[in-house]
Amino acid sequence: MAFLRLVPVALFALTGTAQAATLSYSVTEIGDRVLGNALNDSGTVVGRDGAYGFIYKDSAMTLLPPDDDHYCCSIAFAVNNDDVAVGHTAWDYYDSGNSNATKWAGGVGEEMSNFRTSARDINDSGMSAGIAWSGFSNEEAFVWFADGSQRYLGHLYSADYRYSYAYALNESGQVVGQSDVEWQYGLPDLPHAFIWDLGTGMLDLNDRVDTGATVLTSGNDINDFGVITGSEVTGDVLSGFYLDGSEYRSVESGALGFSVVTPSALNNNGIVVGSAGDDEAGFSAFSWAMEGGMVDLNTLIDPALGISLIEAVDINDAGQILALGNTDGSFFGADANRTFLLTPLAPVPLPASMLMLLAGCMALCALRLRGVGT
Repeated sequence: MAFLRLVPVALFALTGTAQAATLSYSVTEIGDRVLGNALNDSGTVVGRDGAYGFIYKDSAMTLLPPDDDHYCCSIAFAVNNDDVAVGHTAWDYYDSGNSNATKWAGGVGEEMSNFRTSARDINDSGMSAGIAWSGFSNEEAFVWFADGSQRYLGHLYSADYRYSYAYALNESGQVVGQSDVEWQYGLPDLPHAFIWDLGTGMLDLNDRVDTGATVLTSGNDINDFGVITGSEVTGDVLSGFYLDGSEYRSVESGALGFSVVTPSALNNNGIVVGSAGDDEAGFSAFSWAMEGGMVDLNTLIDPALGISLIEAVDINDAGQILALGNTDGSFFGADANRTFLLTPLAPVPLPASMLMLLAGCMALCALRLRGVGT
């Protein structure tokens, strides 16, 4: 996402902090039995409605059918700030392995490759990242460049890989995801989070910072400043992480007491969203910040709506959150069958870097008004 296009510039923010304060939200329901996957900074939402992907903009939903008669189904996983959506079309509703990465612009679909692929994210430059099936069962992280070229990203450590997945990318073309490392460590079913860029290739995030006994298992999102959030495992405890260069923090529930934490996304303000809970008590959508920790989003909406928010799947730089849930009081993930757009009822503070820039500009303007430096 292009930072300067996204963040609201307001002088009041100069007295705020780099993290969002506790906010309350209005709620818009996107639809019943609708699965929302992502939103952009103008609030356009994409996902799946029945057998077809959709794009929801200005309160209107447009279905994104397959562009070829031999496909039955489609799904949109991401949308950039030009309202270009990516995902895949498939021969079977449940079989993403028999799919073809697809891009929709103006509601018109275009196949991105002629072999089994699925696109999971797209940036404003038109670069996409996702998965390609490179053999009978092998899956490999994959990118499509804006000029039409394509590339397999490889795998951590072993040539005899089983899988690597690319989940997200930023405006600089940095890609994050996870890669199987069983052959290197003898630890089955315990992948490692990675970051990839064109200059350095694929790097293990566990080599970037010492996390002790904790293993960073998946890079789920990366913002335009290179901050990454994802999943980690410590023994048998599943939680999330926040990685800013070499600065590492666990994304934990704190006093809320959730036993499992799964981050889904973060924005350029460094706010992380996801789902927390367990199979017995149920799950709640959350937001988390370095300052303030975790907040249950169900406490920030009007209880009279009767909505249970189970998972926050995305957040934009305006502070809007895309969440899954229902209206029958259930907090169990399998029951989440409605999609909601949460819009903050208070302004969202700017990132620290923009605050410094604005402060510098104001100081320069003040000097010039006094005749200094002219």
